Amino acid sequence: MAITARKNTGGDRAPAGGEPSPPVEILDARLPATPLTDGEAMADYQAFHASCRRAAGPKDAIEEVWLQDFIDYTWEARRLRRMKASIVKSERKDAVKSLVQDCLDDTTSAYHEARSLTRAWSRSEKEGTARVEALLEEHGHDAGTIIAKAIHRNLDILERLDKLIASYEYRRDAALRELEKRRDLLAKRARRFADTVITDAEVEEILPAG
Repeated sequence: MAITARKNTGGDRAPAGGEPSPPVEILDARLPATPLTDGEAMADYQAFHASCRRAAGPKDAIEEVWLQDFIDYTWEARRLRRMKASIVKSERKDAVKSLVQDCLDDTTSAYHEARSLTRAWSRSEKEGTARVEALLEEHGHDAGTIIAKAIHRNLDILERLDKLIASYEYRRDAALRELEKRRDLLAKRARRFADTVITDAEVEEILPAG
């Protein structure tokens, strides 16, 4: 997140009987590093960051911090969702091999045939793929069965990932709520100030001079 430090130019008012207010300090060096892992592109993160920033339009450093939390928690949740999909996809081959072997006789030759057919299926070889599909269809299986088998084989880790995703999404929503609450509070303060100014002006108009 690019946040530029703003220097106090002396315009801040000093509290009654106290020292001048300290300058606003925003230090990029203290912000966490961009949360990227292998396979993630900085350009994608920056584009997502810029899109969120345009939508939220942070007004000051505090809003920048809440927005950064929202962005990073959202990014983490999306990454975990991709991980879930990758796990299921990578397990499809073992799931097919297990299903094909169940369709064949429980013999050593059947085991080797299942491995050979699965290898052909994973390479999209025409004859092997047709044989696998025919076997699965014959025994009441389809693409949905393959996915279900892959999920079942990794149910524990997928459930843990779901919990992590829920945790990040909860913190993401909390950051957004804090940002909205702060803006609502500032808006209420602005309205009260405006009402006070208007009331004072009306009183000055009503009261006779002197």
